[in-house]
Amino acid sequence: MNLKTTYLFLLFASILISCNQKPESPFPVHYKRIALTAYAYLENDSVPKRKDFYVSSFWQIDSLGKCEMIRRDGLEKDQKYYVDNLPDSTIQLINGLNFSKLDTSNLHSSTNGKYDGYKYCLAIYKSDGSATEYINFIPPALHGELLKLFNTLSKLMAEANTVGMFPASYYQNINYIKKNLSDTTTSK
Repeated sequence: MNLKTTYLFLLFASILISCNQKPESPFPVHYKRIALTAYAYLENDSVPKRKDFYVSSFWQIDSLGKCEMIRRDGLEKDQKYYVDNLPDSTIQLINGLNFSKLDTSNLHSSTNGKYDGYKYCLAIYKSDGSATEYINFIPPALHGELLKLFNTLSKLMAEANTVGMFPASYYQNINYIKKNLSDTTTSK
């Protein structure tokens, strides 16, 4: 190969490689951070009338769409840590939701009777530093875009396989839930 052919080949290869790379995230999340915690109060077998706080999973999404997750693969199994970048469609879904205007009045009771599954707390940390919003719910009570977001994040959690680290804001969310959302507390 002559020098001109080599140069053209390298130029073409670099253009091809740069065109195939996905940008970091063209759609930043319009919030500083969003966290979702699945939790329950479980009966304590050794202490009568005592319930222990239990976290099944935790998601944290930063403003760039990076999602850090904690998941257990069964009741009281060890926590596993994962990390992933949200697809642009999920970021667009989040950005399309105005969390402060969502009707959250009926997100705590099942329409078809008793619910024995995990409860969830969605924490929205706003970019402007204003008060954090908390939305407490059970999945059977969700509807519309909030249900679509929950199902999308649940699928992402189930498919996560890139090992990550322990999310920094985990205890901030857990402490809020323990303090404000006891087993008998209903959300505002």
